[in-house]
Amino acid sequence: MYFDTLSYLLFLSFVTLLFWRFPHRYHKPLLLLSSYVFYMSWLPVWGLILAVMTIANYLFVIRLAAAERERRGFLRNFFMFQSERTDFLQIYGVHHWKFPEPLGDVSCIRRL
Repeated sequence: MYFDTLSYLLFLSFVTLLFWRFPHRYHKPLLLLSSYVFYMSWLPVWGLILAVMTIANYLFVIRLAAAERERRGFLRNFFMFQSERTDFLQIYGVHHWKFPEPLGDVSCIRRL
């Protein structure tokens, strides 16, 4: 599903309609689920990568909140750094390791 296709327009319209029809407490789960559907429509392995990032960040935020409550600045900074490092390494891995490209050969675009 690419941004300039009819299927994306239908998907976006459907998600927007659901977003405004559902109660506020369902907005975040709906957006998370639609993100998974969108990324997995390109390449299913990206859903796994997104799941790892979601779980890792969720666990880091729980530890970050606990450190904040205990007023432990070092731990708060440590968990913030670990969360950012995990995201960076996964994004770096997607772009620089040999993951399949859903768009085919894009080496000419990477040189720009």
